[in-house]
Amino acid sequence: MSCDLSNRDASYHAQLIRRCFSAADPEKPHLTRIGGIPTAEAALVSHLIPSDQIPAAVLVPIVDRPEGLNLLMTQRSSRLRTHAGQISFPGGRIEPKDGGPKAAALRETEEEIGLSGDQIEIVGQLSSHCVFSGFAVTPVIGLVKPDFSLCVDSREVESVFEVPLSYVLNPNNQQLEQRTVGECSVSVYFFQYGYRRIWGLTAGIIMHLHERLRAES
Repeated sequence: MSCDLSNRDASYHAQLIRRCFSAADPEKPHLTRIGGIPTAEAALVSHLIPSDQIPAAVLVPIVDRPEGLNLLMTQRSSRLRTHAGQISFPGGRIEPKDGGPKAAALRETEEEIGLSGDQIEIVGQLSSHCVFSGFAVTPVIGLVKPDFSLCVDSREVESVFEVPLSYVLNPNNQQLEQRTVGECSVSVYFFQYGYRRIWGLTAGIIMHLHERLRAES
């Protein structure tokens, strides 16, 4: 977390994101990523991950505004049975009709918040993150045109908001806390953005994106 990309402007970040995903994926396929747990500690709890994982995908929408790039994020409805009220990216399980993570991420995004695919430039994807609920989640990275309108499904989403990309790329805002998982104590990433707490899988995806951008910069 020593590389600070937060002091670069929007055009630099947009070019970096496109360049980062234009080349062949350099990631190690055996690298295990679990939610928001640093990869160095993932082996401690990997035995708790179900072996028959359900494929899922989320869109990481990066709004390309003139004043800077922003992550578009959702707060899940407090009425949901799982992960109620948590901060997340739009997404869900990959259905057979989708054919892959990209189509699933775009479909779920339109269903949840009404953001249509013609507003989104898909630039690539990250390797999947496992979660203890049994899903293997592929983050799909998309640059979003700023002149969009949303139609939020209130059954799933309580609110939609933006976080400056420069904020989450700033090492001073990348924090760790200890949590007990099974019988193990592990570190978990989180960001405190105003009154909102971004942690778990969502924070892990952000850190994964930062890792890729840092490697390319």
